[in-house]
Amino acid sequence: MAVGGAHRPFLPAEAVAECYVALREDVEACAAHNTGKLPTHHESGQDFASLVQETFPPFLVAGLGMVGAGILLGHVKHLAVFQEVGELLILVPPLLGLKGNLEMTLASRLSTHANLGHLDSKDVFFDIAVGNLAAVQCQAIIVGFLAAVVACALNLFTTGDMNLSHLSLMAASSVGAASWASLLLALIMIGIIVFSRRMGVDPDNIASPIAGMLGDLVTL
Repeated sequence: MAVGGAHRPFLPAEAVAECYVALREDVEACAAHNTGKLPTHHESGQDFASLVQETFPPFLVAGLGMVGAGILLGHVKHLAVFQEVGELLILVPPLLGLKGNLEMTLASRLSTHANLGHLDSKDVFFDIAVGNLAAVQCQAIIVGFLAAVVACALNLFTTGDMNLSHLSLMAASSVGAASWASLLLALIMIGIIVFSRRMGVDPDNIASPIAGMLGDLVTL
């Protein structure tokens, strides 16, 4: 058939029929895969049991660690520095919350890389580890400084007192604590995720609760 002076060839009827049959078989295979039979009660019970076995110990340890962080705060708040610089006690909750979020997002990123197999290659693993360490350091410095500013602002609004020496002290201590804690916890998270990967355990079930617990305890 000529269209605009050009000839458009037709496919043979046999080729069209073969393509149609192959396409129908692919569609049926996809439908059968998506609507396959549901797992039996026994299989679901096994999956639930393995999930509980993986997630319960880390969450138990995380809960105990957070209780330990609260006990530690109850002891250190009576120190002389907390009595002289009241803003430090205001600084603790936002700093711990923000630092915990940084560690948990780091654990989620590394767990995703591990599940995708990106950490199996040494070269890729080194690049990912160094990049995440640098990113967490930048985030920790910014978060620590902002937490100190927010604590001083809250103290100013509640008491009407503003001491620049207290602000410099809080900024230095907050940034230093956040930076060192991020470095230590990032290395620990990398080790936990690599160990979980080699043991055949899903890192998402272990890394995030441990990261939240260690973030509070180590920073405090």
